[in-house]
Amino acid sequence: MKSEAQVVPSAKQDVLPFEAGGGLSVFNPDIGSGQMLGYTIWGDYSPAFLTNRVHGLAIEAQFKDISLHRSSSQTNVGEESFLGGANYAWHHFRNFYPMGSAKVGYGSLNFLINNDYSYTHDSRSIYSFSGGGQYRLWESVWAHADYEHQVWPGLFTTGLHPRGFRFGVAYDFRLPQQRF
Repeated sequence: MKSEAQVVPSAKQDVLPFEAGGGLSVFNPDIGSGQMLGYTIWGDYSPAFLTNRVHGLAIEAQFKDISLHRSSSQTNVGEESFLGGANYAWHHFRNFYPMGSAKVGYGSLNFLINNDYSYTHDSRSIYSFSGGGQYRLWESVWAHADYEHQVWPGLFTTGLHPRGFRFGVAYDFRLPQQRF
């Protein structure tokens, strides 16, 4: 009796190479005084044509709304941004993935300076750089934390540089062993 090895898998489970998350953002809007709070939602897409070439590289989209806990000197300050770009995560430790990203997008800012009600809103292209990490809580559920620095060029002659932290939870739709 002759036996032969099976060369094709007996079953294949398709997975979506996507991660979605949301959480709290604590930001210094660089206008007014103090920290502001808001929320962030994001998604990372890791198509095979990227991960086959550079392991850990993903395309990220992020929406952030910072409009809570305003300062007494800037009662109408609020920032919204929609950014997209590259995210890279290193699989360096067992359940912890250090990561960094660079994004570009669109930002919208509400403000009030010297009670001048003629100019209270501006929108423009912005840039963002961040670094942080993710920690696996359970199978496909990840805790996420990072520090982000945004650049709003040409706003108020010197530009604006909002910066802060993002804390959240993400769900990875890939099987846990297929993250990278």
